[in-house]
Amino acid sequence: EKDTVVDTGSAKGHKYSVTKWEWTSYTAAKVTVKCDNCGDVQAISANITSKTTEPANGVDGKIVYTATAYFNGQTFTDTKEEPLKYELSIDSVTIGTNTAVIGSAIKDQYIIVDAIQYGVKVNDFLSLLKIELSKKEGVNDLVYNGAVLTITASNKDGKSVEKKFTVIVLGDVNGNGEVETADTSLIVEACVGNNEAPLTKEALMAADVNCNGGLDVADASKNLDKILFWNSYATLLK
Repeated sequence: EKDTVVDTGSAKGHKYSVTKWEWTSYTAAKVTVKCDNCGDVQAISANITSKTTEPANGVDGKIVYTATAYFNGQTFTDTKEEPLKYELSIDSVTIGTNTAVIGSAIKDQYIIVDAIQYGVKVNDFLSLLKIELSKKEGVNDLVYNGAVLTITASNKDGKSVEKKFTVIVLGDVNGNGEVETADTSLIVEACVGNNEAPLTKEALMAADVNCNGGLDVADASKNLDKILFWNSYATLLK
Protein backbone atom coordinates (compact mmCIF):
# COMPACT_ATOMS: atom_id res chain seq x y z
CA GLU A 1 0.00 0.00 0.00
CA LYS A 2 1.12 3.51 -0.75
CA ASP A 3 -0.02 6.47 1.30
CA THR A 4 0.15 9.97 -0.15
CA VAL A 5 -0.80 13.35 1.27
CA VAL A 6 -0.96 16.46 -0.89
CA ASP A 7 -1.14 19.75 1.01
CA THR A 8 -2.63 22.47 -1.20
CA GLY A 9 -2.95 24.99 1.56
CA SER A 10 -4.05 24.75 5.19
CA ALA A 11 -7.17 26.58 6.35
CA LYS A 12 -7.50 28.09 9.84
CA GLY A 13 -4.00 26.98 10.77
CA HIS A 14 -4.84 23.29 10.48
CA LYS A 15 -2.52 20.85 8.82
CA TYR A 16 -3.62 17.22 8.91
CA SER A 17 -1.58 14.06 8.71
CA VAL A 18 -2.87 10.53 8.13
CA THR A 19 -3.35 8.40 11.22
CA LYS A 20 -4.71 5.32 9.46
CA TRP A 21 -6.55 4.04 6.39
CA GLU A 22 -9.36 1.49 6.68
CA TRP A 23 -10.52 -0.51 3.65
CA THR A 24 -13.68 -2.57 3.26
CA SER A 25 -12.46 -5.17 0.80
CA TYR A 26 -11.71 -3.17 -2.34
CA THR A 27 -15.05 -1.38 -2.46
CA ALA A 28 -14.80 1.33 0.19
CA ALA A 29 -12.25 3.11 2.33
CA LYS A 30 -11.96 5.86 4.89
CA VAL A 31 -9.02 7.75 6.29
CA THR A 32 -8.50 9.07 9.80
CA VAL A 33 -6.44 12.26 9.95
CA LYS A 34 -5.14 14.33 12.84
CA CYS A 35 -4.20 18.00 12.91
CA ASP A 36 -0.51 18.48 13.59
CA ASN A 37 -1.23 21.76 15.36
CA CYS A 38 -4.28 21.25 17.58
CA GLY A 39 -4.82 17.50 17.61
CA ASP A 40 -8.24 17.62 15.94
CA VAL A 41 -9.20 14.19 14.55
CA GLN A 42 -11.39 13.63 11.49
CA ALA A 43 -12.63 10.47 9.70
CA ILE A 44 -13.21 11.02 5.98
CA SER A 45 -14.80 8.69 3.45
CA ALA A 46 -12.83 8.22 0.24
CA ASN A 47 -13.76 7.80 -3.39
CA ILE A 48 -12.47 4.59 -5.03
CA THR A 49 -11.13 4.32 -8.57
CA SER A 50 -9.40 1.36 -10.17
CA LYS A 51 -7.07 0.48 -13.02
CA THR A 52 -6.80 -3.07 -14.35
CA THR A 53 -3.80 -4.68 -15.98
CA GLU A 54 -4.98 -7.95 -17.51
CA PRO A 55 -2.83 -11.10 -17.26
CA ALA A 56 -1.00 -11.64 -20.53
CA ASN A 57 1.98 -13.45 -22.03
CA GLY A 58 2.50 -15.59 -18.96
CA VAL A 59 2.62 -12.61 -16.60
CA ASP A 60 0.16 -12.09 -13.77
CA GLY A 61 -2.00 -9.00 -13.90
CA LYS A 62 -3.45 -6.81 -11.18
CA ILE A 63 -6.13 -4.33 -10.27
CA VAL A 64 -4.87 -1.21 -8.54
CA TYR A 65 -7.49 0.50 -6.39
CA THR A 66 -6.90 4.12 -5.42
CA ALA A 67 -8.76 5.73 -2.53
CA THR A 68 -8.89 9.54 -2.57
CA ALA A 69 -10.22 11.73 0.23
CA TYR A 70 -10.40 15.54 0.43
CA PHE A 71 -10.47 17.66 3.59
CA ASN A 72 -9.28 21.09 4.67
CA GLY A 73 -7.80 21.80 1.25
CA GLN A 74 -5.69 18.67 1.45
CA THR A 75 -5.82 15.50 -0.63
CA PHE A 76 -5.16 12.10 0.90
CA THR A 77 -4.65 8.96 -1.21
CA ASP A 78 -3.98 5.31 -0.58
CA THR A 79 -3.72 2.28 -2.89
CA LYS A 80 -4.37 -1.45 -2.68
CA GLU A 81 -3.60 -4.13 -5.26
CA GLU A 82 -5.63 -7.21 -6.16
CA PRO A 83 -3.57 -9.82 -8.04
CA LEU A 84 -4.95 -11.44 -11.19
CA LYS A 85 -3.38 -14.84 -11.84
CA TYR A 86 -2.41 -15.86 -15.35
CA GLU A 87 -4.14 -19.17 -15.98
CA LEU A 88 -6.04 -21.09 -18.61
CA SER A 89 -9.53 -22.31 -17.95
CA ILE A 90 -10.51 -25.26 -20.12
CA ASP A 91 -14.29 -25.34 -20.10
CA SER A 92 -15.01 -28.22 -22.42
CA VAL A 93 -13.37 -31.10 -24.23
CA THR A 94 -15.04 -32.96 -27.08
CA ILE A 95 -14.31 -36.66 -27.30
CA GLY A 96 -16.56 -37.81 -30.15
CA THR A 97 -18.72 -40.94 -30.22
CA ASN A 98 -18.10 -44.50 -31.37
CA THR A 99 -18.62 -47.99 -30.00
CA ALA A 100 -15.87 -47.48 -27.42
CA VAL A 101 -15.97 -43.82 -26.51
CA ILE A 102 -19.67 -43.22 -25.97
CA GLY A 103 -19.68 -39.76 -24.50
CA SER A 104 -17.88 -37.48 -22.13
CA ALA A 105 -18.43 -34.56 -19.82
CA ILE A 106 -16.02 -32.30 -18.03
CA LYS A 107 -16.70 -31.73 -14.34
CA ASP A 108 -14.34 -29.68 -12.24
CA GLN A 109 -10.96 -31.34 -12.74
CA TYR A 110 -12.40 -34.56 -14.14
CA ILE A 111 -13.20 -35.84 -17.60
CA ILE A 112 -15.98 -38.42 -17.35
CA VAL A 113 -16.06 -41.17 -19.95
CA ASP A 114 -18.89 -43.67 -20.29
CA ALA A 115 -17.17 -46.96 -21.06
CA ILE A 116 -18.66 -50.22 -22.29
CA GLN A 117 -17.78 -53.78 -21.31
CA TYR A 118 -14.50 -54.10 -23.17
CA GLY A 119 -13.31 -50.66 -22.18
CA VAL A 120 -11.90 -47.74 -24.14
CA LYS A 121 -8.69 -48.20 -26.05
CA VAL A 122 -5.98 -45.76 -24.99
CA ASN A 123 -4.94 -45.07 -28.58
CA ASP A 124 -8.53 -44.28 -29.58
CA PHE A 125 -8.89 -41.94 -26.62
CA LEU A 126 -5.61 -40.13 -27.19
CA SER A 127 -6.11 -39.76 -30.92
CA LEU A 128 -9.35 -37.93 -30.26
CA LEU A 129 -8.04 -35.69 -27.48
CA LYS A 130 -4.40 -35.33 -28.52
CA ILE A 131 -3.24 -35.63 -24.92
CA GLU A 132 -0.78 -37.54 -22.76
CA LEU A 133 -2.25 -40.20 -20.46
CA SER A 134 -0.54 -41.70 -17.44
CA LYS A 135 0.27 -45.42 -17.52
CA LYS A 136 -0.59 -48.06 -14.94
CA GLU A 137 1.14 -51.39 -14.40
CA GLY A 138 -1.05 -54.28 -15.50
CA VAL A 139 -3.31 -52.07 -17.64
CA ASN A 140 -1.80 -51.99 -21.09
CA ASP A 141 -4.15 -50.47 -23.65
CA LEU A 142 -7.26 -49.37 -21.75
CA VAL A 143 -8.22 -46.03 -20.27
CA TYR A 144 -8.51 -46.86 -16.57
CA ASN A 145 -10.39 -45.06 -13.85
CA GLY A 146 -8.11 -42.64 -12.01
CA ALA A 147 -5.71 -42.14 -14.92
CA VAL A 148 -4.21 -38.66 -15.08
CA LEU A 149 -4.14 -36.92 -18.41
CA THR A 150 -2.38 -33.75 -19.42
CA ILE A 151 -3.85 -31.40 -21.98
CA THR A 152 -1.73 -28.71 -23.58
CA ALA A 153 -3.91 -25.91 -24.88
CA SER A 154 -3.35 -22.44 -26.25
CA ASN A 155 -4.97 -19.43 -24.64
CA LYS A 156 -5.98 -16.15 -26.24
CA ASP A 157 -2.38 -14.92 -26.10
CA GLY A 158 -1.21 -17.89 -28.13
CA LYS A 159 0.74 -19.27 -25.18
CA SER A 160 0.72 -22.97 -24.32
CA VAL A 161 -0.70 -23.80 -20.93
CA GLU A 162 -0.69 -27.26 -19.39
CA LYS A 163 -3.68 -28.54 -17.44
CA LYS A 164 -4.10 -31.91 -15.75
CA PHE A 165 -7.32 -33.89 -15.34
CA THR A 166 -8.23 -37.14 -13.67
CA VAL A 167 -10.19 -39.53 -15.88
CA ILE A 168 -13.31 -41.09 -14.38
CA VAL A 169 -14.39 -44.21 -16.26
CA LEU A 170 -17.96 -44.87 -15.18
CA GLY A 171 -18.32 -48.47 -14.01
CA ASP A 172 -14.58 -49.19 -13.74
CA VAL A 173 -14.56 -49.10 -9.94
CA ASN A 174 -11.48 -51.30 -9.47
CA GLY A 175 -9.48 -49.25 -11.97
CA ASN A 176 -8.40 -51.99 -14.35
CA GLY A 177 -9.91 -50.34 -17.41
CA GLU A 178 -12.80 -52.79 -17.86
CA VAL A 179 -16.40 -52.80 -16.72
CA GLU A 180 -17.01 -56.21 -15.17
CA THR A 181 -18.98 -58.08 -12.52
CA ALA A 182 -16.26 -57.36 -9.96
CA ASP A 183 -16.99 -53.64 -10.37
CA THR A 184 -20.70 -54.23 -9.93
CA SER A 185 -19.98 -56.17 -6.73
CA LEU A 186 -17.93 -53.24 -5.42
CA ILE A 187 -20.83 -50.89 -6.13
CA VAL A 188 -23.26 -53.14 -4.22
CA GLU A 189 -20.82 -53.44 -1.32
CA ALA A 190 -20.39 -49.65 -1.25
CA CYS A 191 -24.17 -49.20 -1.13
CA VAL A 192 -24.41 -51.35 2.01
CA GLY A 193 -21.12 -50.16 3.50
CA ASN A 194 -19.49 -53.56 3.26
CA ASN A 195 -16.31 -52.84 1.29
CA GLU A 196 -13.15 -54.44 2.65
CA ALA A 197 -11.34 -51.14 2.10
CA PRO A 198 -12.85 -47.65 1.64
CA LEU A 199 -13.19 -46.67 -2.01
CA THR A 200 -11.10 -43.78 -3.23
CA LYS A 201 -12.77 -40.58 -4.38
CA GLU A 202 -12.18 -41.59 -7.99
CA ALA A 203 -13.61 -45.09 -7.38
CA LEU A 204 -16.73 -43.59 -5.78
CA MET A 205 -17.20 -41.31 -8.77
CA ALA A 206 -16.85 -44.29 -11.12
CA ALA A 207 -19.39 -46.22 -9.02
CA ASP A 208 -21.97 -43.47 -9.55
CA VAL A 209 -22.80 -44.94 -12.95
CA ASN A 210 -26.02 -42.99 -13.41
CA CYS A 211 -24.31 -39.75 -12.32
CA ASN A 212 -27.01 -38.70 -9.86
CA GLY A 213 -24.52 -37.77 -7.14
CA GLY A 214 -25.03 -40.80 -4.90
CA LEU A 215 -24.66 -44.57 -4.76
CA ASP A 216 -27.66 -46.90 -4.94
CA VAL A 217 -28.77 -50.18 -6.48
CA ALA A 218 -29.64 -48.32 -9.69
CA ASP A 219 -25.91 -47.80 -10.27
CA ALA A 220 -25.25 -51.53 -9.87
CA SER A 221 -28.17 -52.33 -12.16
CA LYS A 222 -26.97 -49.95 -14.85
CA ASN A 223 -23.45 -51.32 -14.63
CA LEU A 224 -24.78 -54.84 -15.01
CA ASP A 225 -26.73 -53.74 -18.07
CA LYS A 226 -23.50 -52.41 -19.56
CA ILE A 227 -21.91 -55.82 -19.06
CA LEU A 228 -24.79 -57.99 -20.30
CA PHE A 229 -26.17 -55.74 -23.02
CA TRP A 230 -23.14 -53.68 -23.96
CA ASN A 231 -23.95 -53.53 -27.67
CA SER A 232 -27.46 -52.13 -27.22
CA TYR A 233 -26.23 -49.89 -24.37
CA ALA A 234 -23.64 -48.32 -26.67
CA THR A 235 -26.25 -47.83 -29.39
CA LEU A 236 -28.65 -46.10 -27.00
CA LEU A 237 -26.02 -43.58 -25.89
CA LYS A 238 -24.82 -42.63 -29.35
